[in-house]
Amino acid sequence: EVAEVVLANIDTDSDGRISQIEQETYAGHVRDDLTLGVDGKTLPLRLVSSSFPTTEAMEGGVGEILLVYRAELPSDGTRRTLTFVNRHKKAIAVYMVNALVRGNPDIRVTRQTRSAGQAAYEMEFTERTLPQ
Repeated sequence: EVAEVVLANIDTDSDGRISQIEQETYAGHVRDDLTLGVDGKTLPLRLVSSSFPTTEAMEGGVGEILLVYRAELPSDGTRRTLTFVNRHKKAIAVYMVNALVRGNPDIRVTRQTRSAGQAAYEMEFTERTLPQ
């Protein structure tokens, strides 16, 4: 079962609870399985926040892990390509990738492509640069 596999990877001391250290360690493993790039350059990801359910919720199939990472986007041009690859637990996981540009008229998504399982994603976009 998915929950058993994931929980075994997080609760490494098998004490039935997910400690802060176990959360940070797991978030690091996930980060290491992700690749984010722009225009052929890999961008380092930094964990911004995380939220973990109880082990009981995970065992019941209703636990949701939320990991938020941030990367600095270099401003190197106007026509850009973003790539994202998620290699974390591909055998048991399902992914959904979408782009959301909220209230920024300077960014326009022009094309999106995804692998069948959405573990790989590419987005072309334009970014209007303002004169300096």
